[in-house]
Amino acid sequence: MIYQTNRKLSKYFNKYGCLFTSIAYARPFLGGRDWTAQELQEKWNKALKEGILSGDLNNDGDFDDAKELEIQDYPRLLELLEVPLEWIPGHHNPAMALVGPLFVVGAFFNPRTKFTHFAVIDHLKKVIFDPIEGGSVTCREGYLKSLRLFSIKES
Repeated sequence: MIYQTNRKLSKYFNKYGCLFTSIAYARPFLGGRDWTAQELQEKWNKALKEGILSGDLNNDGDFDDAKELEIQDYPRLLELLEVPLEWIPGHHNPAMALVGPLFVVGAFFNPRTKFTHFAVIDHLKKVIFDPIEGGSVTCREGYLKSLRLFSIKES
């Protein structure tokens, strides 16, 4: 799997690509071919160009301001990343029971660093894929704040 911190990816992907990378992980997780760094960067660039990811909203030449590089269209992103999932809209309560054929991405928050980070979790809410190679401080020290849910399409 390609991690968001891979040096072949752009600096903004490295810094803000955790949810994108978690969703991209669904492809090999569900039995498909893994991405190369070049392919994943091309998908990121296309998502930006097509407005699937928000861009440089205040035109200051970077992507590090509020609401920048946020997913704007989950269904189109799932199609772009070639994953057989359907988005279940919302930021779901982390206390909810996870049943059925779901792919789940947890939003973790670390009160010490004030960072939010996304990672793939299982039905027991344990991290099974952290987009930061070696694991993130946010997942280790933080708590599960919300869930992004996707139903797995039956083939």
